[in-house]
Amino acid sequence: MRSETVGAVVYVSLSLDAASSLRASSAVPHVLQIALPAGKSVNCEFRSEARPDGLVVLTGATTDDSGGRCDLVVDNGRVTGEIEIASGRYRIVPLGSGTTHAVVEVRTEGFPNEQEPKQPS
Repeated sequence: MRSETVGAVVYVSLSLDAASSLRASSAVPHVLQIALPAGKSVNCEFRSEARPDGLVVLTGATTDDSGGRCDLVVDNGRVTGEIEIASGRYRIVPLGSGTTHAVVEVRTEGFPNEQEPKQPS
């Protein structure tokens, strides 16, 4: 990530037991509360899909009907993903080989402007 796109960061421990409970494919959604920077949190309701390569893909939405989305991938107990809610976008990144993960605020205003490509003169 480019430094100008990184906002506040919170470090959380995502236990392997919690990740394991998400591994089972199920028609019943899983609800998970995820800590966000500045003492906030979001509840996400996921449906999980176990892939043959051992990955578990979790797709879902926030439980507050605000239209937010939550997408995670669990690989060997390590969680990566993205959360997008009305107040911002966040990325979940595993740190090292343990249970510590960072939830990073993504400052979209730091992205380069997407303009029409310049034509050669």
